[in-house]
Amino acid sequence: MKTVLKTLKQTVRINAKPSQIYEALTNPEIHSQFTQNLAENTDKLGAFSTYGGYSSGKNLELVKDKKIVQTWTCDDFPEGHYTTVTLEFKEEKQGTTLKLIQTSIPIENYEDIAAGWIEYYWKPLKVLLEPKNGLS
Repeated sequence: MKTVLKTLKQTVRINAKPSQIYEALTNPEIHSQFTQNLAENTDKLGAFSTYGGYSSGKNLELVKDKKIVQTWTCDDFPEGHYTTVTLEFKEEKQGTTLKLIQTSIPIENYEDIAAGWIEYYWKPLKVLLEPKNGLS
């Protein structure tokens, strides 16, 4: 039986500079800090892993402060299945618009992946990077 695949598109606005968001996503120490899980090799082309190895893949394209393209797989994906994740950063007058496109997600994983980006990436990134009540 053939797996049905879906594409996820999300747009999030973060009140931070593209360079701050790019650094948080690609620097293994900052990535590990905001996700509270080990991230390895997220800052260079080639293999990486996040969330202590739950998700892994390859960085295919890293355009500083503008774009990240990766292949991703997760422990609960069908064996050997990878998706493609593209993150694009657009600086606005205040903050950054971050666009995510993730293709080839198995339909049975789609809802968890969609919710996971919000819960495990966008919310903690905002906590890490956005000013707190105008006090920072």
